[in-house]
Amino acid sequence: MQVKNLVGMWLETGGQMSFDSEYLLEDFVLRYREQLRTVRLVEPIADISTLVSCWNIRSVDMNGNADVYSIRALGDCRSLQSLSTSQCGEVKDIAALATLPALHTLDVSGNRYLQPLSSCTTIVKLDISDSVSLTDISPLRFLQNLRELDLTYCLELSDFSPLAACTALQSLNINRTATSALSNPV
Repeated sequence: MQVKNLVGMWLETGGQMSFDSEYLLEDFVLRYREQLRTVRLVEPIADISTLVSCWNIRSVDMNGNADVYSIRALGDCRSLQSLSTSQCGEVKDIAALATLPALHTLDVSGNRYLQPLSSCTTIVKLDISDSVSLTDISPLRFLQNLRELDLTYCLELSDFSPLAACTALQSLNINRTATSALSNPV
């Protein structure tokens, strides 16, 4: 079967983990890699390295895919504009994102490893919500293009002073952060 106008792919097997989910992903990517623009991985897939050959991909959504720990493969997806790794566990190697010139929307909610974000200077919209143990947002001070930031439910976060360097910031959500934050304004 060949679908000429396929630009999006959703991989879901009704909530049940399929033993061949990774094979299915690989098969689709190999067949449609030049056409794919949007990929949504609902299934628990640990290895996303197949996406490295998707040069035209614009959006990747892995929300809730707790088996993903590495997104290094996305570092070669130069057209990637939007990435969501929300609730993907502890994705630590987000440094690869710094090589993506088109990346402007990033959702890393539930992740407390922000240090590599300091190199992701093209980000305009950033969601770090639900990172309950996050205490340090100093890497964000380098995000000069950041306009929108969601820190909702960063329960341990109390120091917002690094955001003073984010001169383009227009929207900031700090609902449900440490109450001491009110005494340390931006």
